Amino acid sequence: PGVLAELYKKGGAGSADGLFQRFLVYAMAKRGKGNLRLPIDKRHYLAVHDIAKRLHNWTEMGKLEHYRPVLSDAAIDGLEGYIATMRVVAENEPRDRLREHLSKFQGFLLNIVMVLHVMETSIDPEVRDPTDRPEVSLDTFNRARDIMACLFKHSMSIYSVIHKSSA
Repeated sequence: PGVLAELYKKGGAGSADGLFQRFLVYAMAKRGKGNLRLPIDKRHYLAVHDIAKRLHNWTEMGKLEHYRPVLSDAAIDGLEGYIATMRVVAENEPRDRLREHLSKFQGFLLNIVMVLHVMETSIDPEVRDPTDRPEVSLDTFNRARDIMACLFKHSMSIYSVIHKSSA
């Protein structure tokens, strides 16, 4: 965060817009709970390989060209609640850069929802074609919202350092 703050101060970090779009959010085990020296489990590699292979095959066959997933009614209700909450949070944020960033969270959320939905669809052995499962479930939406909660915490931390350093 300090390096980013310094870059913003000098004007070399680009706009605040897109700062977090360059990062992939992930979770690690709590300190002492994981062994980072273990080799990657072959099952994990194969699962990622299978997703990539299936998506590639669907792309080659033109199946993703007109694929238009839709949110379930429950997921739409969840999205409406999220948008309303984030609008209030963004409107009450006094720091310009953070307010700008937070105002884009619903777009970030929808991107993550769609990525998770396509991944879940691609690993379901009963799905032969992505159009077999066009509806995004509430469970998928909630998983994406949980990722956004993590991103929100990171945003608050990083932008508070940037704000202090550039003030």
